Amino acid sequence: MSSCLWAVLLDYLKEGGMIQTFVKRTANSPLDSSESHWRKFCFFILIVVVCHHSLYYTVPTTLIQSLHQDIFGYGVFLLTILAFFVPRFLRGVLIIVCLNVGMKLFLIFPSWANHEFLEFLLLFGLAFSDHSQLEDRTNCLCFARWLAVIVFFSSGVQKLLYQSYFRGSFLGVTIARGGKLSDFFQYLLTKEEFERLLSLGGVEGTGPYAIDSSLFLVLSNFVYLSEIGLAILLLIPGKARLIGVWGSVFLILGIELGAREIVFGCLILFLVIQFSSEKINRISYPILLSILIGGVTLAKIFPSWELN
Repeated sequence: MSSCLWAVLLDYLKEGGMIQTFVKRTANSPLDSSESHWRKFCFFILIVVVCHHSLYYTVPTTLIQSLHQDIFGYGVFLLTILAFFVPRFLRGVLIIVCLNVGMKLFLIFPSWANHEFLEFLLLFGLAFSDHSQLEDRTNCLCFARWLAVIVFFSSGVQKLLYQSYFRGSFLGVTIARGGKLSDFFQYLLTKEEFERLLSLGGVEGTGPYAIDSSLFLVLSNFVYLSEIGLAILLLIPGKARLIGVWGSVFLILGIELGAREIVFGCLILFLVIQFSSEKINRISYPILLSILIGGVTLAKIFPSWELN
């Protein structure tokens, strides 16, 4: 059995008949587990952590938080540079950064964001794997794929269970509170409807936030239906997975056009593209890395753009 922690989980799942077949089918897709791709994958995740910290730096409330924020910010940046130029230190850097991210989550609990936990899970899988073993690299990249599926599926199911997307109520409250999403959605509503929502303010005890626009309701319900559907398509090898990959790419681009989430958008796109061919991975890597670094730079220079 592989020393990779995730291999233990996969081996456990494969003991059952139907589950064994299912896991094999979902893993049956081109996967570049070479050391060069592995290093690029690890480096991208480290850059995501650096960019995330630079954008979401919060005012510390204690001396411990202050010291940790400073050490974390500069330390991860320097360690990432070290890992890039000296690959043999990569695993050690991943372990240190993983432990630091874990400490950060502990210090800000329970106010962490979902994508911070996603970063921690990725770091944990990468850090505690034997990088020299092909099986370990393959299992961890499969785990990263599964995280993309879980993010899509859980997000869609959550929206479905909350029932706040059926009549557009959730998005109505978001619009009423103003901000970047309000600027984006105003083009899908009539002037009267948009002004009505803004006048409510999105505070407790106000309403109704249900929206009458047919186009808006179609869009609101399309979001959770597509998230669930695309998650399922990603699990089916062949043409279905190809549709799932490109459908996911366009869905993420559409969502992030309004949300302007540079870091999370690039991270989830990067995970989804792991389902595609080696050629697509090779082409998309420098593009996503450029968007990530360039977007974060613009966010620091032009804070009024509300990029995050």
